Amino acid sequence: MTWRSLVSTARLSPGLPWALLALTVWGAGVARARWWSADVAPAPAPPWQRSIVELSEGQQRSYRAVREGLFEAENRRAATGRWPEPAELAAQGVEPFASSQLLAPSRWTLMAEGLSINYLGVTAELDWLVLILEPDPRVRSPPPPDDEEHHRLPDGSALHVTVWTRPSGGLARPEQVVSCPATRGWTQRVGARFP
Repeated sequence: MTWRSLVSTARLSPGLPWALLALTVWGAGVARARWWSADVAPAPAPPWQRSIVELSEGQQRSYRAVREGLFEAENRRAATGRWPEPAELAAQGVEPFASSQLLAPSRWTLMAEGLSINYLGVTAELDWLVLILEPDPRVRSPPPPDDEEHHRLPDGSALHVTVWTRPSGGLARPEQVVSCPATRGWTQRVGARFP
């Protein structure tokens, strides 16, 4: 097709030049977006966060048991208004609080102070800390997303929940609730979203 025939076609179809212009702008936008996104690396994990894939297979089983046991504790908290003691959960066979052939033996304690709750588990290899932050009833805030760190109770209360580890025996056992584990030598364990 020659330039002259293209011009005569454009005269026959007045919307064609605009359609070509729109297609060109759209194509340039797509190309720029692809080029731009190729240069943007995902944000690195904070130094206190590590993926569970770094743990041994047995420790990963313990992590999953901690997460599942936590849902049982949350259900009891929703039903009774209080966090259950580890011995109560163990008596009902809830792992990791109960003895299991698949999990390393552990001792669990519950500590609470204000809106911060800790479940602390001690094993031969790792200490486990579940930090639960309850919402402040005096503060109205938008509901958090439903994700690994935010859990919603049936009454609508939103909890901030994180799971932390540290080598056993390396640090003194906390005597009070740990509300900022990263400053006390703990490593937050997250799903496989971080390398």
